[in-house]
Amino acid sequence: MGSGTGWLDCDGDGDLDLMFLTPVGDVVLYTYDAAADAFTDVSATALPEAIHQNNAAAAMGLALADFNNDGAVDAFVSMEGPNHLLINNGDGTFSATTRASGIKGAVLSSSVAVLDYDNDGWVDIYVGNYMGMPNRFYHNDGTDGEGVVHFTDVAPQLGMDIATGEGSSWTLGLAVADYDNDGNPDLYLANDYNGLDDLGGLKPGRNVLYRNNGDGTFTDVSAASGADNAGWAMGVAFGDYNRDGNLDIFLANFWEDALLRNNGDGTFTEVTRETGLITDAPGEWHYNGWGTSFIDFDNDGDLDIHVANGYILNDQGQVINEPNQLWENTGVNADGSVHFRDIATQAGLDDPGDGRGAAYGDFNGDGLIDILLLNNGFLADDQIIPRPKRMLSVNQGDGTFRDLARSYGLRSDFADGPKLSGYRDYTGNHWVEVLPVGREGNLSAVGARVIVKAGGKTWIQDDGAASYCSSSSPYRHFGLGDAPTIDEILVRFSDGTGPGRPTLPWTRS
Repeated sequence: MGSGTGWLDCDGDGDLDLMFLTPVGDVVLYTYDAAADAFTDVSATALPEAIHQNNAAAAMGLALADFNNDGAVDAFVSMEGPNHLLINNGDGTFSATTRASGIKGAVLSSSVAVLDYDNDGWVDIYVGNYMGMPNRFYHNDGTDGEGVVHFTDVAPQLGMDIATGEGSSWTLGLAVADYDNDGNPDLYLANDYNGLDDLGGLKPGRNVLYRNNGDGTFTDVSAASGADNAGWAMGVAFGDYNRDGNLDIFLANFWEDALLRNNGDGTFTEVTRETGLITDAPGEWHYNGWGTSFIDFDNDGDLDIHVANGYILNDQGQVINEPNQLWENTGVNADGSVHFRDIATQAGLDDPGDGRGAAYGDFNGDGLIDILLLNNGFLADDQIIPRPKRMLSVNQGDGTFRDLARSYGLRSDFADGPKLSGYRDYTGNHWVEVLPVGREGNLSAVGARVIVKAGGKTWIQDDGAASYCSSSSPYRHFGLGDAPTIDEILVRFSDGTGPGRPTLPWTRS
């Protein structure tokens, strides 16, 4: 299956640090110093002993948020076996409070989502489980007299555990966003399998969209909304690819991905072929997607799509060395339609490794989105091309990316790739990043919506979970194209305050 990764500011210095997981249980933390442009491995000193004693169990998913409202980002790590809650001590080091906080073990957990679903100012945790285990939904009950944060699993009482035999029990991807623009965070479950068919094969899982009712409960609107795409899903992301003010859904699936356009009335329409993501050309292979996100890699104001593809060791006729994809959004047409084209080879992002987790962020502060990718390399096949287990693809601003993971000391094997010939310069495009921060509760502002208006266009972003088992930068990145000025930045926090014109705690542009 493979592991995830995430960007975070663990030490509060404003720089994006890096945490990644491994299929043998290791959790690795690198801090980044922007002034020196260098990463430092602090895993041995910053992470608790409990996380180093996993007995080779796979580390799977990563969620990052301030769970105890002390102003420092914490981490939830899902595992093959007991999960881990790591609380930041305020200095970039972490302590394990898993059992004391009420976090229960599981056989095999995957992606993890964070959201303040009842708007009480405390960040809750939804855990997707695999291999027939019911999912868990941990309500954050706040801290006790000793400052320890406590959680209670409310998934059964809310009907959100998806127990075996009730549609799907193999969750791999999770995404959070306010898809219906009512101010409440909704939850999407990308499910892989759903039992056996009559021939003994694995049926695709029914994906689930839970609509937040605004009163602490959810309603399964999957079928009614048309969001119940079934395609052995592994990764998922929300994004407004056509800039109509409604958040759409991209699904990285086994064999054939899917794009669901939000119609703005609570329903979705699949537009995968209509947008060029699938052409059904003779001989076309539909790869197995995992980590994914909507990103504006060239800051032209249109959301593109990155997909990490990877082989699965089974007998389903897989393509062994599947290249990753970068789907460039060619722009919103007058009729609102959009067409995508795959430019991964041209951009140097067509790595044929066994792609899994992917996280996105501008770690070096140059205004360009970079990509951290984990290749599996755990289940091997003698036909698989040997590839690095982790790659840091740095956006060069000329239409290309360059893997610099070895130069930055994030791996010791495999030399960095050569510099490709650039084919266009987009460093002149404008951009802005915004970091919302809560004022009282929910200090990491989970669930906040950022709205940017510039040059007659409007962009929206929610910060929920996405990709596969991974967490992207907490800084909201907006490409603005040639817009000469920003007209307005609005922030609507999850407790309903806003939209307004607050003094934002951190922006860069």
